[in-house]
Formats: sequence, C-alpha cells, structure tokens
Amino acid sequence: MKAQSQALARQYARAFVEVAESEGALEAATRELGDLAGVVESALALQQALTNPSLGGDQKRLLARAVFGGRTSALVMRLLELLASRGRAGLVAGVAREAANLADARRGIVTAQAVSAVALDAGQQSALLGALRTLAGREVRLETSVAPDTLGGIRIMMDGRVYDGTVRQRLSALRDQIAGRAPHAA
Repeated sequence: MKAQSQALARQYARAFVEVAESEGALEAATRELGDLAGVVESALALQQALTNPSLGGDQKRLLARAVFGGRTSALVMRLLELLASRGRAGLVAGVAREAANLADARRGIVTAQAVSAVALDAGQQSALLGALRTLAGREVRLETSVAPDTLGGIRIMMDGRVYDGTVRQRLSALRDQIAGRAPHAA
C-alpha cells in the first residue's frame, strides 16, 4: 500500500476505532470490519465495481448497501458507505488492518510480522511467539508470510523495528564487507 493510501487508511481507522470504542463494540466491530474486508478482497467483481471511477459516489454507496446491508452492523455499514461514496473503497482492507492494530494497541497487544523462506510449523511459530513476547514485554499477535527470496532465516517487523536474520541480509552484509563498504566484524 502506498504511503498516502496507508495514511488515509490510518485516519479512517482511527475514527472508526474511536466510534466503536465509544459504542462499546470495539472488538466485535474490528473483527466484523476484517471479515468484510476479506469478502471485498476475494470478490473481484465487487472490488472492481466499488473502485470503478465511472460510477458516482452515490451509486457506489447504494451498491455497498445492496450487497452488505442487513448483514453487517450499522457502524461497519456507515464506514463502508463513506469509503464507497468518497471513492475510497479500495482502502477497506487497509482500514481493517489499521483498525485491528489500533484496537490491539489499546488492549496492550503488539503485532509482529514474520517473513521466512518457508512456512513456519506450529512449533516454530510457538517458539517465535514466546521469544517475541519476551522481547516486547507484552502480548504479541504474530502474522506470518512466506517469501522464498529471503533464502533462509527470518525477518521480523514489530513496533516499527526490523529484526533481519535472513540469509539474504547476511549475504548482502558480507558483500558490503568484502567491497569495503562496511566495518569488519570481529
């Protein structure tokens, strides 16, 4: 997601989380928004219609209401209609992610994203989660993904920091060292 889109998604998410919290529905609303975002992301025709520049804002809002009205809470529906009417329906997934992160932060939970060359098994995920909880000093929600170009090892993004223990990073550091662009390791 582009930086500008991410900033917009964060703004909508902040407002959504504040309203959901004031209504005493933070957990349910963020879960529901995540589910809705999953539906929008998986339904290509719906996604294309909601982001089609030739449809006006009112048409997109009516489409959103026709598809999701009666199946979602008023709060989530108002957000979707707002995004659709402003031509920002493409932000739904980003808003859902940001809202989940904000809700987690309010509950003292930090999100960690782990990228590895191969999928982590349950035991590896459990061990990693334990280490991250110790490092963060609080509860951690772990999201894992696979990127074969890491070659091996793991890269963690948590609390605005990157912990890169990938083979790719080590090879890059070694290459820089050989080329004289990095201080020698002892």
